[in-house]
Amino acid sequence: MRKSLTSRSYHEVPDHDRGRGSAYQRAGRVRLGEITAERLDARVLGTSRYAVTIDWQEAGAGLLRIDCDCPRFAEAAVCKHVWAVIVEIDEEGLSDLVPGESSLRLAPSTAFARCRTRMA
Repeated sequence: MRKSLTSRSYHEVPDHDRGRGSAYQRAGRVRLGEITAERLDARVLGTSRYAVTIDWQEAGAGLLRIDCDCPRFAEAAVCKHVWAVIVEIDEEGLSDLVPGESSLRLAPSTAFARCRTRMA
């Protein structure tokens, strides 16, 4: 059995995002969508409905690509919605899909990073 995704990425998410994201997950606000061998898409119900993607293709090398279309993620490249989905992945027993055992660094998906670069 692999380490949980929450334990592998805990250090990358600020306390307030972890607290609020965990509360969102406990309240049933996470809706998992498409799940493949490389990634997971989800929706999180907050003040709006936010799309979240968790891409673990590079997890074996210690990198988890993330994306959310909320305003906080656009500013900080992490948010409570991403954490809510990470917690849900563990709760649903899907963390075994994520390669590796070591800590993960969270980074915006390549598509998001290209978009931010163009906007700057």
